[in-house]
Amino acid sequence: MRTLASRVALNQTIALATLTATPARAAGNIIDRQGFESVSFHFYVGAGGITFDGTNYLGLLIEESDDNVTWTPIASSNAVNAGPGVTTAVDASGRVGLIQSAKGAADTYPLSRKWDYVGSKRYVSARPAFVGTHATGTPVAVIAVLGDPANLPVT
Repeated sequence: MRTLASRVALNQTIALATLTATPARAAGNIIDRQGFESVSFHFYVGAGGITFDGTNYLGLLIEESDDNVTWTPIASSNAVNAGPGVTTAVDASGRVGLIQSAKGAADTYPLSRKWDYVGSKRYVSARPAFVGTHATGTPVAVIAVLGDPANLPVT
């Protein structure tokens, strides 16, 4: 029997934390796609520490690299929104979503903040991008799901 667990690998790229600034791209939030054909990023955002607006907002950023040294924002053709009802396109900075309006309820957005990377680069990274002033933090987490492995089962 083939179970889902034997066909995917989960990586917590940004552990749930209350953040006030964009975390650095580091070993923990870089995904090496070698051996996998697909990756999906799931952004979880809790109650905003500030009132988001056009100046102070939270972006959801995905970057790609061939060599894990030179990084570029993903192109709009390299990400597909996997959540219902969201029409936000990828911008030139690689941001796949923006939260620019007040968010007071303590909840998460796993469905509307889920993006599939469909590019061909070996390395990808996803993280929140804080723009403006964020004196009070916002809870954020990012999980990557790697799928379509070259070898089964995934260990």
